[in-house]
Amino acid sequence: MQPHIFLGLGVHSINGSVCVAQIDLSDNWLEAEGAKALVYGGLFKRSLTSVNLRKNNLRTEGARSIAEGIAAGSPALVYLNLSNNIPVWSNDGNAFAKALVEGGAFTGPLKSIDLGKNRIEAEGIQAFFDGGVFKSMLQQVQQRTPTHTSPHQPTPTHSNPHQPTPTHTN
Repeated sequence: MQPHIFLGLGVHSINGSVCVAQIDLSDNWLEAEGAKALVYGGLFKRSLTSVNLRKNNLRTEGARSIAEGIAAGSPALVYLNLSNNIPVWSNDGNAFAKALVEGGAFTGPLKSIDLGKNRIEAEGIQAFFDGGVFKSMLQQVQQRTPTHTSPHQPTPTHSNPHQPTPTHTN
């Protein structure tokens, strides 16, 4: 039996030409071979800004293919959803994370990636640190943080119900 492919597209127009900006291939059970086909077909060489591959059982091999496709040239991609691609009974989450880093998924303009429900544990998180993924994110946050605030200074609002709110009298 052939699997049914469900496809969602987000389109916009530039100078009268229709451009696909978003593609949603979630819940299609593409697996690693499907990921390879997407890369081979040039999916990541397009002007896509958002790709949703949630729940496709891509596993580690598929993650590596997707990462290599992004690294080979994905000029506009800023959002990628790879959540829920490792089965709950599998312990491949750390290898999945390493494959993304080693394959180069974080070398382009990618700003947001959803990796939820992939069983990524400390070893996978360490791969992100070693690959500089969090360092580049931290630099982006620091560039947006005003210079007059410090994360060590208390905020003027009090949300602790056990601590009285200070009052000022003149």
